[in-house]
Amino acid sequence: MALALAVSPGAANAATELVVNGGFTGSVKVGSTAVSAVSATQIAGWTVLTNYVDWFNGAWQSSDGDGYSLDLMGGYGLGAIGQTIATEAGRTYNLTFDISGNPDLQRAAARFITVSAGGAAVGATQYVMGPTNTRANMLWSSRSMSFVATGALTQIVFTGTSDTPANCCWGAALDNVSVMAAVPEPATWAMMIIGFGAAGSMVRISRRRNAFSAA
Repeated sequence: MALALAVSPGAANAATELVVNGGFTGSVKVGSTAVSAVSATQIAGWTVLTNYVDWFNGAWQSSDGDGYSLDLMGGYGLGAIGQTIATEAGRTYNLTFDISGNPDLQRAAARFITVSAGGAAVGATQYVMGPTNTRANMLWSSRSMSFVATGALTQIVFTGTSDTPANCCWGAALDNVSVMAAVPEPATWAMMIIGFGAAGSMVRISRRRNAFSAA
């Protein structure tokens, strides 16, 4: 019996979004509100882990157009926010997000975000503010990172840092978070298909030899 392998069109490119509410939408009032670790789950899908973050709705331009985004330095120290997603141990995942900075501090200053997954550092990135950054034009910039999961659940954490004083008030802005499993390249799929085909051929040859010996 031949071993058949069917790969549906587009299967190699299929990917599922794993992050819930990557745009931080919700019912926050227009303007902003500070969300602390005490009210940790106020932002759907997310948990505020340390200090405060500022949750904005319409106070400045969001990267995805829905009006919502975060400032990871909410006036009470450096903030961190995380979400636990379903993963597969040993599999690679691509993480993307948009970064800017609170434009109310009008000077050239770096804003930093560090990212971890499953307790391990994934990377750090900075955004340098300038005089053209305004609430109406945040000049968002996209970032991409990747990590290899070590278990069935992985907590991704974003922590804000800044060169401003640690107790106030103009941090890195975060929006449009996404995590998807990395999709094998076409060459990888081809090698897999060849491998399955070779395995099928070996099975057929073995069965023919066994049938000949039994005759």
